[in-house]
Amino acid sequence: MWLSASLKRPFKLDTMRLMASTLPGYQRRSVMIRDLVKTDELVSPLKSVFCWRPSSRAHTLKESEISDNVLPQVTARTRRLVGYFQRFDTVHAVFSQLNQRIYDATAIRQQIISTASDRIVVHVRCGDYLSPKVQGTHGLSAASYYRTAIDYLSRSTGIRSVQVVSDQPMIALRQLSQALRTTQIKVELAHSRGAWSDLGILANSSAVVMSNSSFSWWGAYLASRYHQSVVVAPKPWYSRETNVETILFDPSWKVIPREIL
Repeated sequence: MWLSASLKRPFKLDTMRLMASTLPGYQRRSVMIRDLVKTDELVSPLKSVFCWRPSSRAHTLKESEISDNVLPQVTARTRRLVGYFQRFDTVHAVFSQLNQRIYDATAIRQQIISTASDRIVVHVRCGDYLSPKVQGTHGLSAASYYRTAIDYLSRSTGIRSVQVVSDQPMIALRQLSQALRTTQIKVELAHSRGAWSDLGILANSSAVVMSNSSFSWWGAYLASRYHQSVVVAPKPWYSRETNVETILFDPSWKVIPREIL
């Protein structure tokens, strides 16, 4: 959006390859940002196929990993950008435009923009993270990380109400209940009505415990912007040390080391 305005060129969003991913051990993605763009801003399935021809790739810039930043390399010849673009400074620079799109999408706005609730919300990412193949890249966080994070937030905010959001809620609830069994803090499942609802629960909490997940990141970022919520983020983000946290995290977030299962 920012590049489109600065270069005076329209943009198109192509999510076909991501949505169609059937790689072993990976779950098919629900690309929520599609709900924030207009129909004429989406690349059609047929055009998406043609965009991946060798002749088109010559004018493509691609992030090979999360630490890459291809945006400064964009020229008048660039036709395609490929990546997650989940750098804190990049998102922060375009937040006003993103917020306007959330506001314009009435059904989404009603779930995302609300008053802050007096609770700690913990996001536990399961799904394909439970696959041994994916664990080698992302790693599952041990229960000790969540307990340390909740303990820190409870002491710093005085909040003792904890809700959990997860793509596999019963697994997450068991994990957190076990982690907190010797404390007076009780955890309950958040009432979910889908992905946007879950994101809204994170975005409107007074405090957030992230997992090493893009979904967590967006929930925490929105909570920080809308309510100045206290956020705990895990380190390392990947199963190996990469120092990518300096690119991903808001400097105000509390970073807590995690043990990887």
